[in-house]
Amino acid sequence: MRSPFVCLLLAVILPGLSSTAFAQDRLAPLPTRTVAVTFDDLPASGGPGGLPCDRDRVLDLTDRLLAHLAAQEVPAIGFVNEGRDCEDVVTAVLTRWLDAGHDLGNHTATHIDINNVPIAAYLDNIAQGEIITRRLLGARGRALRYFRHPYLHAGDTAEKKEAVEAFLAERGVRIAPVTLDNSEWIFAHAYSIALTRGDMDAAARIRATYLDWFETVFTHFEAWSLDVLGYEPPQVLLLHANLLNADAFGGLAERMKSRGYRFVTLDEAMADPAYDQPDPYIGEWGISWLHRWARGQGLEVEWEPDAPDWVNAYRTE
Repeated sequence: MRSPFVCLLLAVILPGLSSTAFAQDRLAPLPTRTVAVTFDDLPASGGPGGLPCDRDRVLDLTDRLLAHLAAQEVPAIGFVNEGRDCEDVVTAVLTRWLDAGHDLGNHTATHIDINNVPIAAYLDNIAQGEIITRRLLGARGRALRYFRHPYLHAGDTAEKKEAVEAFLAERGVRIAPVTLDNSEWIFAHAYSIALTRGDMDAAARIRATYLDWFETVFTHFEAWSLDVLGYEPPQVLLLHANLLNADAFGGLAERMKSRGYRFVTLDEAMADPAYDQPDPYIGEWGISWLHRWARGQGLEVEWEPDAPDWVNAYRTE
């Protein structure tokens, strides 16, 4: 049986130890991680209301997204679909991205799907998708250096895949990979619908759920990187230039910082040896490069978390 003195001593000491341990836990160093942030579908992803050619709305979206990037000190690259029949909007948006210090890449002229067209048509769409971008980059003494496949479809046959790779190599352009793939577009579609309906409660819920859900995406790919590569490489995050990120990217950047991420350019990320590996996957799916490398190693693929059922239901009801 403890003496009254011992009990009194424990009552005084234990709370202090507990709070000290809590403070030390709070001060534990974060993991060292890096991520390159990329946005597809510039000038803006579509949605209800015909957004892509609505100059005022697109420029407002652009300014809000760029403000988040500036506030969070995030270098980014935007992948462009030039062929939207609104060249003035495309030029205005790309100029703002470049003036803000960001990079640009080609995403084809019209977001064409390589799986559904002859290879000659796809290559022509690539060429038509870089005219404005090359001109604006060239005026600043810069070159177009990156291309991203729409839907991450890189070739459903070996002939198509090899033809694109050779075509891009001749133009001095690299294929931009993605390691942090996700279903952000589902949230964005639901969010756009909520705003169109004036359903601000639903919009707020979608936005909050989006940030929480992305934590599960990060957790998945951080662990999956260890399985595939044995370490966490500089990640490449795929997002879209849409209304959701114009409102929520600041919060998403804070979530990444809380996980120990430092923001780097795509150039810096791709300097890692992981990106020197060939892409061995030939098929119709649009999958992350971690999944592609895993397939090359004969590993069973572990898929990223889906968007919650209620978000999917909201956008389709």
